[in-house]
Amino acid sequence: MRIAPEGWPFIAIAWTLAAAASLLAARWGTAWWVVTGVLAVLAIWVVAFFRDPIRPGPRGERYVLAAAEGKVVMVTEVDEPMYVKERSVRISIFLSVFDVHVNRYPVDGVVELMHYNKGKFLQAVTYLQRNNETDPEKAKKILIEVVNTNAGGSEEAKEW
Repeated sequence: MRIAPEGWPFIAIAWTLAAAASLLAARWGTAWWVVTGVLAVLAIWVVAFFRDPIRPGPRGERYVLAAAEGKVVMVTEVDEPMYVKERSVRISIFLSVFDVHVNRYPVDGVVELMHYNKGKFLQAVTYLQRNNETDPEKAKKILIEVVNTNAGGSEEAKEW
């Protein structure tokens, strides 16, 4: 199984805590084994969170692939006032904490603008209010990924 490189520090911390708890359990007994079990389950979850599976399927100019593995919650036309300045298609994908959190480019393109939008950290399902913090890449079509359960997503746009 491949792991996203950004995840290794978190994985190392999680397993270090689990190993330290097991050493304490070996020395001081039963209560620490419960702590060890909980930390081991969390460490396994951290590995699963940062997994980077190979995605099979067709590729090429004719295809737009999902940028993230989650649930498509909305496909709608929106006005994009900052860069495109016209009607654009927005595809919103919600990722739970159990989904793969590696984000991929859905189409070929060139990043022409990157803009950080400081904002609130609302429940992910309220992201459509456009008040959450975002860090978008803009182009002619817009794909929005909601990538956290309680924080703002990242907006990615690629020209195609």
